[in-house]
Amino acid sequence: MVKLEEKEQRNMGNWIIQFLWLVIALGLVASLFTIGQREMILERSKEVEMALDYDLFVRVASENGMDSSEALEEFKEAGITTLFIKEPTLARLEERGLVDIRSGEELLEDLMLAGEVLDFEVSGQSLYVQGYADGLTDWLYEAFLKRMEPERVDLVSIGDLKLLVLLPDPGSLPPGYVQPKTTGYKGPYNKQVMEMNLGLNIWDLELTDSLDFYRVVQLENYSDVSLEDIENIFAELGKYEIETIYFGQNEVLGYPDHIEEVGKLVKEGNYRVTYVENLSPIGMQALAKEIDYEVIRGHAMFPGQSSSSIRLAAKDRSIGLFINSSFSSLQGRSGFTPDTVREMRKGLQSAGYDFGKAEAFREYEPVRWMNLLTGAGLLAGFALLFLLIWRSFFGSRLVWLSLLGWLAGVSLLVYGLSPFRDIVAFLGAVSFPVLGIYSASRVFPRLRIRASLAAIVSLVVGSMVTLMGALLLNGYLGSVDYVLGFEQFVGIRLALVVPVLLTGLLVSSSYSFLPDAKSIKRLWNHRISIGQLSVVLLFAIAALVMVQRSGNLSLIPVGDLELQIRHFLEDTLAARPRTKEFLLGHPALIMGLLFGLQGWKHLESLFLVVAAIGQASLMNTFMHTHTPLGISLLRTFNGVWLGILLGLVAGWILVWIFKRIVILYEQQG
Repeated sequence: MVKLEEKEQRNMGNWIIQFLWLVIALGLVASLFTIGQREMILERSKEVEMALDYDLFVRVASENGMDSSEALEEFKEAGITTLFIKEPTLARLEERGLVDIRSGEELLEDLMLAGEVLDFEVSGQSLYVQGYADGLTDWLYEAFLKRMEPERVDLVSIGDLKLLVLLPDPGSLPPGYVQPKTTGYKGPYNKQVMEMNLGLNIWDLELTDSLDFYRVVQLENYSDVSLEDIENIFAELGKYEIETIYFGQNEVLGYPDHIEEVGKLVKEGNYRVTYVENLSPIGMQALAKEIDYEVIRGHAMFPGQSSSSIRLAAKDRSIGLFINSSFSSLQGRSGFTPDTVREMRKGLQSAGYDFGKAEAFREYEPVRWMNLLTGAGLLAGFALLFLLIWRSFFGSRLVWLSLLGWLAGVSLLVYGLSPFRDIVAFLGAVSFPVLGIYSASRVFPRLRIRASLAAIVSLVVGSMVTLMGALLLNGYLGSVDYVLGFEQFVGIRLALVVPVLLTGLLVSSSYSFLPDAKSIKRLWNHRISIGQLSVVLLFAIAALVMVQRSGNLSLIPVGDLELQIRHFLEDTLAARPRTKEFLLGHPALIMGLLFGLQGWKHLESLFLVVAAIGQASLMNTFMHTHTPLGISLLRTFNGVWLGILLGLVAGWILVWIFKRIVILYEQQG
């Protein structure tokens, strides 16, 4: 009777497994539909814009003794499509020679030499600004009046000369402080005033109005901005042919009270909106919804950025606008030159892209029931892993708990709890890599073919299982907000570590390890040697490096040699495979299976745990929903075949070495 009950429980477990795989398959179909919607958007434009910071360009050209008009024409011929018009600041206006700024002490010295008599008091802490362009001083007065306390802004006259007077924040000045003559107006308490963005740059708009370039205009938010102020800005903007608006990295103009009105003005003016990836301003997501997500992903270039990096950004991250605001020279091998632009264009063309007018993104809406089915597939993966681990440790008793947990998860998913959506994504992300390792290890001993071929087939099967979960996750996170980076899967790095731990847990079940009070007490009282501690520390450091080296914002820099290898692989294979896959995870899986064939179970288990890193990395590839699916699939394929080659070579070499060690050990008794 007991055996019959155990058989029924085992049959129930098998039935649950079949049901969960069916849910995964249905979820995969739904996910592919959502992915198809997104791919139509990502693949419809192959043109990108290269924008030049106009203010910086004019200043650097002057410093290099170059005629800015002639130099600009050379850059246009090389491929520059767009001019980036920044909001002016006092510091930039001074560097351009458009204003003269003096401290109170400097002003008094100049006036005493000129014999002028003043009818106002000169303060040692204040800045005194004279604009050289027509109307500039009055314009600056109005700009600062909107951005600072009125008592800190004044306009005075000395004969026919107008001066703007700016006082630093009184709260920032020590008692009795007087600005030293040695620092003048560049002292620390005036830095905020000198670097404050001051509004629409009508001066550079006028200068560039006749030039044959697209233009991106910066508009920054400021406190207490009114709807009338915003309407006046757009009215002024309407006098020029402007294609794109950049709202900076802090707050969208009009945030938080006037986002809806700003959205209407953007749509009425037929403007596109851009933002820098990973640095979207507060309010950008709300504005994007108002303008039907017609935005362009931008990238802020860094000094010395290579053409390979530019090509990768366009191809892998769907960047449509590159903004160059970080060069210090327009000459020489280390400067930003027309030849640099030509090299970048050549790199883009090799990937099927070119300079032109970038096309804005477009809104699409995933079908809700399909998204729910995709989420149910991810939860089914977690339920399946739970069932496998449970059966490994406790047998077939209570296996129905996995199905009950899946039903509860689906109910919460249907209810629409926002935090639970991220939990579902994370559970799926950490489950399928482990299922991939499990599937590979189960397939291998059942194949009646040569060991090398069996190991290859097992790796492919395991990677396909992981790929199913990766496609589920890619579709599940495929909404426009995730693609544009307004919402992000927060568990990307943790999802690289947890599968390794879960694989270790699943593998440990083969040693019939069931903790009890005595074993826990023995473990607690066990003396740890320096060697054991060193191994644990080594693994901890390796895990930390692996996590930190993941993503585009790694805290650990990439060495020159590794960069060269990356560029070589990118140029040779079109989509560079991930190092954690082809150099670590996949070879470890091949070697682990070959070791198991020799009866070396401990080595097999260790290498299977390491192999989980490769499967987790494969899963990680598809979390980046802004990357076209074809690129991710090609990257995965390259990682698998390279991993197979390295794994077979390293595996048979290690098998041969270990066998020789065993023989020598036996010969010596």
